[in-house]
Order: sequence, then C-alpha cells, then structure tokens
Amino acid sequence: MNLKHATLSSVLALTACFATFEKADAQLIYGSGSSLAAKAYRSLWDCYALPVTGDGLLPSVCGTGAIVAPGAQGLYASVGSGAGKAAFNAHTAQGTTSTPATVPQFTSTYDTTYPYVAYHFTGSDDVLTATDVSTYNSAQKPALGAELQIPAFSTPVTLVFNGNDGPGGTGSALNINSANPVPIVDYDSSGNPVFDTGSYTKLNLSRQAVCGILAGHITKWNNAILTALNGGTVLGTGQITVVHRQDGSGTTFLTTNGAVSQCAAISGPNSETDSTVVSYRFPFGEIGDGLCATPTPLGANTINWPGQLSSPSSGCSPVTNPTAQGATYTGVTGSGNVKATVNSTNGAVGYLSPDFAQPIDPAGPKVANLGDGVGDAPGAGAYYMAPTAALASISISSANPPTRNALTQPLAWSRQGVVPNPDVGTYPIAGFTWLDFYQCYSSSTLSVLLNYLQFHYTNSTAQTVLGQAGFAPIPGSWFNQLGQLVVTSSSQMKTGPSVTPTACTGNAG
Repeated sequence: MNLKHATLSSVLALTACFATFEKADAQLIYGSGSSLAAKAYRSLWDCYALPVTGDGLLPSVCGTGAIVAPGAQGLYASVGSGAGKAAFNAHTAQGTTSTPATVPQFTSTYDTTYPYVAYHFTGSDDVLTATDVSTYNSAQKPALGAELQIPAFSTPVTLVFNGNDGPGGTGSALNINSANPVPIVDYDSSGNPVFDTGSYTKLNLSRQAVCGILAGHITKWNNAILTALNGGTVLGTGQITVVHRQDGSGTTFLTTNGAVSQCAAISGPNSETDSTVVSYRFPFGEIGDGLCATPTPLGANTINWPGQLSSPSSGCSPVTNPTAQGATYTGVTGSGNVKATVNSTNGAVGYLSPDFAQPIDPAGPKVANLGDGVGDAPGAGAYYMAPTAALASISISSANPPTRNALTQPLAWSRQGVVPNPDVGTYPIAGFTWLDFYQCYSSSTLSVLLNYLQFHYTNSTAQTVLGQAGFAPIPGSWFNQLGQLVVTSSSQMKTGPSVTPTACTGNAG
C-alpha cells in the first residue's frame, strides 16, 4: 500500500513552474457546477479576489480578502455537475441553483445573478465522457478551441446518517456500541495508522453493509449484519431510508463509481426476512443507458434509483425493484437538500462531500466509518476509515496522470483520474473534483483565470481553505503535468485568435 501523499511543502516547491501574470482590471468570472465543491470555490474566490458582499462570512484565513486580484470577482453557482457540464457545452448558464441554498457564502445577491450573462468555467466531480467531448466539439470547438479538464483537488465522499431511530418525531438515538469504535484518520511518517481522538462517530460499516444498504437488501437498523458490526448490540429497529441525488451529480458519480466496482463480488441475505443469499452488486443503471440490470462500468452522475423513472426502456430487462422487499429511497436535488433530508429523516443514510457533514459542518449529519473491503469484517483486527482529507489523498495517489503527449486530450485525464477501488488500508470512496476550461479566452479573462490557478495550486491560504473543508491538494505527480498544460509558458489556454488559424477566431470565452 502506498502511504505517501502530496504535502503542502511539495506543492509549494513547484511554484516556480508557473508563469507570472499581471493583476487584471475589474473583471467578473462566471462558473457553475459541482455542489460538492461549491463551498470551497466560494471561499477560494473570496480569498483570491473581491469577496461577494452581504453575508459577512469571508473565511477568517483570508484576512481582508482580495489577496491576489482586488480588481476581479468570481461567481460560482451550485447547480450540480450535470448542469455544469451542460452549461460548459452550451457556453451559457444551465439549470437552477440548489434549494435550500446552504453554501455559507451563497447570498441573495449571489443567487439573483443566476443565470449569468457570461460563462467561463465549470466545476465537476463527474469525469468527461466521449459523448461529452463529442457534444462540445460539435457545439463550441470551432469558436472556443479544445476543452480542457484538470483536477482541482482530492475529496472523500462521506456516507452520512441521521443517528435517530424510529418513525417520525425525534426518535431515539441509535445504540452505537461498535466492538472496534476508533477509526483511522491518517498514517504517520513511518506508515503506522493514526486513530481518531473523538471527532468522528463510532458507527462502522463494512463493505458488505454499504453494498447491502445501497442495493436495498439491508433495510432495517436491526439487520443481523449491522448488529454483528456493532459488537452484537442491535442499533435500532427502524427503517433505513437511502437519500440520493436525483439531479446530475458528481457526488453520485464518485459514490456509484466506488459501488459498481467494490460491490461486484459482494453477497448476503436477500432481506431481513429472507435468508436466501443474493448478490449485493450495485443494481441500478445510468439513466439513458437502457436501464438494464447490468451496471455501468464506472458509475454515472444520474442513476435510475428506484422510482426515478416509471418503467425501463424497451429491449432491456427491468431491475428488480427493492422497494418490494421493504427498501426506501428518497431523491432530492443538490447537496444542501441531501443534508437537510438526512437531518430530518429518522434512520436515513445518504452521501455528501465532507464540508456538508460533521465534523467539518457542525450542523450537518454524522458520518459513518467505512471498511476497506478486506479487513473490515467483525472482529478485533478490523480497521475502519474516517472520510478525512489525508486518507482521500492516499486513495487517489494510485491514479497516474496522463503522459506528456496526452496533455490536451481531456479523456486521457478522465480515464486516468479515477480510482474505483483504492488500495486496502485507506478510505474507499474518493476521487478528484475537476475544473473544465475552454482553450480560448479574452486577454482580461485569461489573466484572471491563470492568476487564480496559480493561487489555487500554490498559495498557502488556498491550501488552508481546502484543508478546512476536508479536501486535499492533488498529488505532486499530477501537479507537475498540470503546470505544462495550463499555466506555464507553454499553456494551452490562450488569448483569442492567437491559438491557431482555425481556433478562437470567433467568440473567445
């Protein structure tokens, strides 16, 4: 197992590979997409440029704000990765902002500006597909040049839970009494596990438990598998409700990307009342792929969860509906609504980025510790992992950046930047969140964007903002390649018609 992960010092040591750009005059930059990354981008842009006014929530680490570009301001709408990718392809805002608007710096002023009058970049936790690139090339490449996708930071995806049992009301607290309550949060310089000192819950879920819950076979908190993981103590008797995203969501992509691979060989009892052993593979296909029972190869940003569509497409066998055996699913839009619905639904579980969940967000739901898939069965030797930035960094470190000759091929970055089943001994659901850029921009926009990227990847304040949100910098190997792609003298992001005779001659981004 590779326990080495990028540190701030290793990233800062590479600062010299960036070019230097003059601070831009007053300039607005418009982006949208990932709700997973929305809080981080709001804070990062408030530190980098003029903060969005009206909320009084400028991160304290920024000091007075505008530490790099006092003449610029960045706006970022939390519309989900799917709507963000659609906006990028259309070169105009798509979708609606999430409700409730729970991003701290997401103010009424910020909200009412959407949809934006211009569009410059997208945030997405969902990797580009061949269809995405083909759509973009047909719609925008002649005017805006090639599409560039680069990793922004590493993130775990938390499996959150309500913590209360029983139907309605306040319920009673789940009786968490795990035999192995202390999760791993990091490894020290010698490779020894560092255990939690009390920030995280003591609810441990093995891979079998996670796969059984998502697939609709583990539907009650008194399921025998959960009881065994809890030291033989019944957690509760109430219903487990799976709260999922129903919009195009990169968090869904990262979650299902792990589930499709990690659950493929997992099995267990069909339900609490049927001991027949069945597969716990992830059974729900991507919306648009025919809704067949065969899972998608890597997961997807929009999934045919039970009840998502009324019937399967012709020519495909329908997925057996787990709600017939007692499973419950609730679909919502946006990370803020996942947080709110899990908090208000006794016995609920869901998935969120770490900055919407405890302990990063004290008002968020609690998080479970996940087993790594091998040593996660009940017993004295079982280890469980908390969804920390350090473990996410280790999880993604086995992903290799594209080679030099593939730097301008976004699909090469996408194919390399996924780890469906990380090494044993680290957190199992993690990945990159990405930034999508056009190749061609006006000179004023380009200057702001390149300065922002220098701040994002090399400034110690930016690294602090990411760390406080539960995220980690990209590995050093990716950073080395990234410098060649975006912000060195050989940058692929250019000003208008200077790129090629056939690119950027029209409407520069």
